[in-house]
Amino acid sequence: MAILRSLQEPLLFTTSGDCMHDCLFDFSQPAKPMEPDEWIKSIRMVTQIASISKWLKYKGIDLILVPVPRVLELYPQRFLGEGVPRSGEIAPHLRYLTLQLLLADVEVFDLLPQLRHRTSKGNPPLNLATDAHWTDVAQRITARLIAARLARFGFAQSAKRAPTRYSFRPAEFRFGGYFYEFLTDAEIQLTRATMTQSIEEVFTADGKPFEANAGAPLMVVGDSFTSFHHVALGREQSGEAAALRKAGDPFAEFKLPPGSGIVAYLAKELNCKISHKAVLGSTLEPLIDLFREPEDLNGVQSIVWIVNTMSLFRQDAYPKTLKTPPVKAI
Repeated sequence: MAILRSLQEPLLFTTSGDCMHDCLFDFSQPAKPMEPDEWIKSIRMVTQIASISKWLKYKGIDLILVPVPRVLELYPQRFLGEGVPRSGEIAPHLRYLTLQLLLADVEVFDLLPQLRHRTSKGNPPLNLATDAHWTDVAQRITARLIAARLARFGFAQSAKRAPTRYSFRPAEFRFGGYFYEFLTDAEIQLTRATMTQSIEEVFTADGKPFEANAGAPLMVVGDSFTSFHHVALGREQSGEAAALRKAGDPFAEFKLPPGSGIVAYLAKELNCKISHKAVLGSTLEPLIDLFREPEDLNGVQSIVWIVNTMSLFRQDAYPKTLKTPPVKAI
């Protein structure tokens, strides 16, 4: 794995080489980049997402696709220096993809302009220093943005008028991150201060940590960007925890923060229950699961699909053929 380190000091961000690879051009043919139209057709993405969106609309459910920008898109100067175009846009093919989805009648909520606006000097980082995921700050900002987008729905308006369902409590989130074990001792010291975050946990009115609820009017579908915060995704898979214990590092002992993360924050912003599907959320699989288990859609009025942009390049994310089932009453 190639680890990229930000150019300036202190070391604020690290990322993986494949993230740069996918942000800058089509990874399947790096020596011969495709034209945008060719690339869109090759991954079958637009037509399949549009087909699922149409199927959901027939059932009275709105799909909103929310791509999460990667650290390279938000902080390109940190990694590319003088190589960043004047526009600051390093992934024009993703903007083209958004356009094609919109033209196919798929609602897309592009976070890039809003989040990039918050990357100026002096603002807290939106990405973790030693992991590919976003910080608690970025998740809270995004929850507010998505909640504002959902304000047009009847369920959101009703929830705002209802008694307060959730409250925040301050907490601590200590997370080494996926790239921790690949850093030098000096780099670990530079990033150590950012590995402990002051966060907020969401609790119900009766004092219990937030949990997703089946049958809620809003369903969030997603990959690790919707779940890593409360399961510390990647620690065991990356070998981080084992490496930390071997070194006697205090970060080896980790307390999971229940009731935190983007789904909990969105529930708090909306004052509304939310259901959550995060298995293989960077592919169409959780949405295709709804074909097999339509009862999961009972009561659902809107689906927010949060997906990281790098995952949109995965050839295995979209089956060779996709046929939506007949529309039946839920």
